[in-house]
Amino acid sequence: RESPKDLIAKVNDNFRELSEVPEPEVYKPIQIPGVVLVALNWILVDELYQYTQANSAITANSIVDVIPDNDSIETVQSAGIFPKTESSTGAVTLWSKNAPTGDITVTLNIF
Repeated sequence: RESPKDLIAKVNDNFRELSEVPEPEVYKPIQIPGVVLVALNWILVDELYQYTQANSAITANSIVDVIPDNDSIETVQSAGIFPKTESSTGAVTLWSKNAPTGDITVTLNIF
């Protein structure tokens, strides 16, 4: 049986080892501002308008947030753009209820 002094020494050693563990690396998304979704490139597919934006940083496993600039909000709202996106190798696809009446400037956040 170990003495209390030995147990305390072991606990201190374990805490020392834990404090030496490096901090995990913080993952940051790839952020691409100023992407323009051109109004004429929305295609009617099965009662919804669809837009596919190419970008080589996107993989089939990527999560892509498409964030409209404040100046594009009226166009986004009138088009009824859905929040869900679908990623594929080299592209992201999004949908809207109506055809946008103008170009929409967005930022892509690729995770």
